[in-house]
Amino acid sequence: MKDPVFELHNDAEQLKEINSVGLKYPLDDDYDDIDMLKDRLQALTLGNNKSTVAKKEFIDENDDKELQRHWMIPFLKKSLVDMLNMFCIKIGIASQFTIDKKGNVIQKDRVTHDCSQSLASGKSVNL
Repeated sequence: MKDPVFELHNDAEQLKEINSVGLKYPLDDDYDDIDMLKDRLQALTLGNNKSTVAKKEFIDENDDKELQRHWMIPFLKKSLVDMLNMFCIKIGIASQFTIDKKGNVIQKDRVTHDCSQSLASGKSVNL
């Protein structure tokens, strides 16, 4: 049976597996559940980067787009505390330049993910 979501992609089988069983991110084995929980709790209290201040409307529009395209799965903030092997990564807003349909250079905001900030454990996803 063909899967119209993945059939045209070179890595269709791998994408199907990720979609059904999840993605394993290669983190160090010594990043135990306690450190992960401490980091998650700290991240939840810190919130997002300062670049997101006064950008709620843009973030909401971006989240709606991501949800409609199935690129994001929403969770209640309070449920993140009880999840195992879950990271909370701050978002930020970066301004960049792009080209519109008429060839004009325009400024555009985009959401970023800060995977390099270390938290309570002294570790980060990027480390």
